[in-house]
Amino acid sequence: MADLQLPDIEMMRDQMLEDLELGAVDAGVSSPPIEPGSDWYALATAEANLHSIGLQNIALAAQDVTPLDATEPKLDEWRQAFGLPVIPATMAKGKIIVETTGSASITAGAQLTHATGQRYAVDATAMVANYDEIDVTCLDAGDAGNRDPGDVLQFIAPPANVKTQATVSATAPLEGGSATEDEQRKRDRILNRTATAPGGGNWGQLRQISIEASPAVQDAYVFPALGGPSSAKVVITRKFDPARRVFTRSPSDVVAEIVRTAIQAKVADAQNVVVQSAADENVSVAILVEIPESVLTGGDGNGWLDAAPWPSLNGDTRVAVTSVTSQTVITVGALTTTAPVIGQTKIARWSTVDRAFQVRTVVNYSGSASAWVLTLDAPLSDSDGSIVAVGDYICPAAANLAAYGATWRTVMESIGPGENTADAARLPRALRHPLVTSEDSPELNASQTKALANVHPEIRDVAYSYRSLTAATVAASIAAAPNVLNPYRFAIYPLV
Repeated sequence: MADLQLPDIEMMRDQMLEDLELGAVDAGVSSPPIEPGSDWYALATAEANLHSIGLQNIALAAQDVTPLDATEPKLDEWRQAFGLPVIPATMAKGKIIVETTGSASITAGAQLTHATGQRYAVDATAMVANYDEIDVTCLDAGDAGNRDPGDVLQFIAPPANVKTQATVSATAPLEGGSATEDEQRKRDRILNRTATAPGGGNWGQLRQISIEASPAVQDAYVFPALGGPSSAKVVITRKFDPARRVFTRSPSDVVAEIVRTAIQAKVADAQNVVVQSAADENVSVAILVEIPESVLTGGDGNGWLDAAPWPSLNGDTRVAVTSVTSQTVITVGALTTTAPVIGQTKIARWSTVDRAFQVRTVVNYSGSASAWVLTLDAPLSDSDGSIVAVGDYICPAAANLAAYGATWRTVMESIGPGENTADAARLPRALRHPLVTSEDSPELNASQTKALANVHPEIRDVAYSYRSLTAATVAASIAAAPNVLNPYRFAIYPLV
């Protein structure tokens, strides 16, 4: 019961002192001794401390009354009570490209290692030629086994005619490795069990099977009868992996196949179930926030970095890069007539590669409104070496800007895919389940800005300035995967 309100020690102490004072006045005492340091003040403090223990125990117990608020280990007791299985960590799977000097035979079980220590094994014996791809599986469960295209593995004992080094495939990188589920994912499974009574191949069961197939699946959404009677489509999503700079909500083919196999093993053959990964649909957003002033103008250190945050909006809804001269010289289309302050103004750019803010200082400028040419103190380049691009957003820098960006990524992970069809002949039966009106909305609305402000109490007010989309667009056909909004460009400006 998240809304349970219990008094704190100060409230209980003050209430007791008030009761003592009123009682003493009624008894004829003109100045009851309730000030700090008095016997009654010490007594009230001691009583409040004593009762606070019981109240805190009540608060802790209240958290475990329902799965909505329960945490470990009580949350796991809820899982057991509903008969839901433990979801073990999974191992990454994918393909590697081998280099040979002629034909060669690689036997099943041949092992490779990565520089970080993870071990991999060849899935099946195969005859290979130069640059052929073969299937491998990580021997260590967990997300540390996932590997990006081009990553290098080394054979521990290279087979004859096979070079020591192999690279991870671009078409089938090593994916699907995931640690055991976190509390929120476990909570979602429990709530799915209570809300849908999974069984008989209903949508609740399809969702449950999908989520239990691999912890790499964040959630699953079902479109009943999308392809006609006795059919359904299951669409899966994933969380971002900032450590690897993987910012997609679309699980890999490896994960989709794991889900597909799990469903086929547990659902009657008479039901045709298609499994797809959601399709990313980039959405660019600019928001307005009211946060404290800069410390240069009396702020508390949780607000803007500059006394006059630049660029401010002046009829524009966001400020974008319009030209790139070099990594340190850009032109921005800010309509403001106020110039930046050389050597002081700090601007931020949201990297579409790293999905994070970069802060730079303006060391020189030229131009004017709608065409400010900025020279920066350091390159605006991404972790992969690519530089700032035309269309990237520029906004003022703030003390907690990096945290705002990280929170925005997390907030956007709560968005679900949109509908898979607008065909009136298939609706309403083919609507997404859970319904978009009841859970994991595909819309970009006030719930996201509210969530951002809830995490950062210094944000006193927040509103959208620009949204390239307000909801995921409906898929073009039932064969296409439904879209899910994915944060692309992002900026924050002062709300004035």
